Amino acid sequence: MNKNPIFNSQKSQVLEALKQDYFQMTPQLQRNWTPQQHEKNRLSRSLAAFAIANLADITPTQAANSIINGENDNGIDAIYFDRMKNLLLLVQAKAGNAPNMGDNKKFCDGIRDLVHERFQKFNDGFTRLQQDVEDALNTNGVKIVGCNIYLDESLSSHVIADLNQLETELNQFDRRFEWRDLNIGITHGWLTAKQAIAPIDVVLTLENWHCLDLPRRAFYGLVKASELASLYQQHNKSLFEKNIRYYLGTEDVNLAIAETVKEQPSELFYLNNGLTITCSAISLPSGHKQESTQFTLRGFSVVNGAQTVGAIASVYNANGSISADAKLLVTIIELGTETDNIGKKITGARNRQNAVRDVYFAALDPNQERLRQECMVSNIVYEYRPSAERNQHAITIEQAAIALACFSGNTEILVGSKERN
Repeated sequence: MNKNPIFNSQKSQVLEALKQDYFQMTPQLQRNWTPQQHEKNRLSRSLAAFAIANLADITPTQAANSIINGENDNGIDAIYFDRMKNLLLLVQAKAGNAPNMGDNKKFCDGIRDLVHERFQKFNDGFTRLQQDVEDALNTNGVKIVGCNIYLDESLSSHVIADLNQLETELNQFDRRFEWRDLNIGITHGWLTAKQAIAPIDVVLTLENWHCLDLPRRAFYGLVKASELASLYQQHNKSLFEKNIRYYLGTEDVNLAIAETVKEQPSELFYLNNGLTITCSAISLPSGHKQESTQFTLRGFSVVNGAQTVGAIASVYNANGSISADAKLLVTIIELGTETDNIGKKITGARNRQNAVRDVYFAALDPNQERLRQECMVSNIVYEYRPSAERNQHAITIEQAAIALACFSGNTEILVGSKERN
């Protein structure tokens, strides 16, 4: 048994997902097996469908139709012709250790039989999909992809050697075949990727704006508070995904911002630091005018000014409207491909100009988002970015830090963590 706790945790989450999402579509086979044997078989068939669903980006129900696992499957557990990507996907699945040389030999021989159209060597499940296979083999440019998916860390060197030999053999005249190693890291990664928060695209109107071209494109100008309130109504927390914190609610500074918006809207520009927004791409219409232009901002995030936006939205929620005189300065920075990690540098630098707790900067650590996604796979809510909208059942980063300190067994670390919290 693998003693790596991360490996065991990942495996448990994958197995639970297979049971929850695929078992209803992979009923027990009519075999005189023990309950344990039936479960192992259903897990492997479910894992094959899980691979197809993620590789071809189709639903679990569609993927379940690709399963041919059973007697005389010729080493292939699932087949799917992805006509959009021009791929013929062939899967061998093991819901446990990596396939051994014998398992892999059956898989390689099955692929050879399929490529050479020796279809009589396959079972009735294959007959159901035979037309798709024939279509694939008769379509120019189709890539045949042999996939080993399993809940272990790596394939053996002997298995890899046999797969490489098969690749060389089938690609003698044309590159028509490749193999993929779908180990536990990749399989679990598919689960966590589903918990990632998709970037948002926003249309924002800037008035009296100007532009900087170097060293990177940036625009600055005025934006109406009412438009920011509308964006918050539409996207809520998603506006602040690259910020170090969400809107924190009725803190003193936020109450002061709200008071200005209500009582002195024309003074908001002078009394507020404004917003900093980053995005992956900025576009504006050909007929743009500096007096007022609608900008399209892809991969939008307010990286400094979440409290301002939240306070403005609170006024809108209470009054139903905001004066058109309430405007503030906004800076929009285009990150592009962000090869220099500039996004995190901007977020860190712009937030250090205000009084914030050190723990807030944990939001810039990608490991915190990874942990959030991994916890969500098991429906555990982990909050590492502070927010006024607290989930009562969530684990906060402060609670997690104290728990780790307790497990450390080090008194100094434990006392220090309590003092900081």
